[in-house]
Parts: sequence; structure tokens; C-alpha cells
Amino acid sequence: MTRLEMARVALAPLRDTLSAERLERLVHAVTLVFGVEALVSTRDTCGLDPEAATETMSWAARALVRAAIAESSAA
Repeated sequence: MTRLEMARVALAPLRDTLSAERLERLVHAVTLVFGVEALVSTRDTCGLDPEAATETMSWAARALVRAAIAESSAA
């Protein structure tokens, strides 16, 4: 399964909350905060240990989901 497919599966429960366009934008945004590139960036650039890197990536994904829901509610 590709990273894009994994993001779509993980975010599928939001189909009733977000429009198709907003959901797809969220899927694309979330792919930026997980995977090897995000792990390398948090480890090498930020100097985080694996646990802190994982938590930071999770926090970023949750922040993107909250922002997408808030934006959708305000529209």
C-alpha cells in the first residue's frame, strides 16, 4: 500500500465531515508528515530521538486534521 493510500484509509472516517475536495487536500497534506522523509527531517534537522520524532509527526498530523475540520465548520 502506498503512503497516499494509507493516508486515504486513515482519513476515510472524515468523508462525512469534509467535502471531497477538502478531504483530498488533507490527505495530501498528511502525507507530508509521515514516512521516511518526515522521519529523516525530524531526526537529522531537528535532532530528535525516535520517540520524539514519532510524537512530533503524530502531533503534526493531528493538527492538520483539526485545522481541516475547523476550516470546514467555518465555511
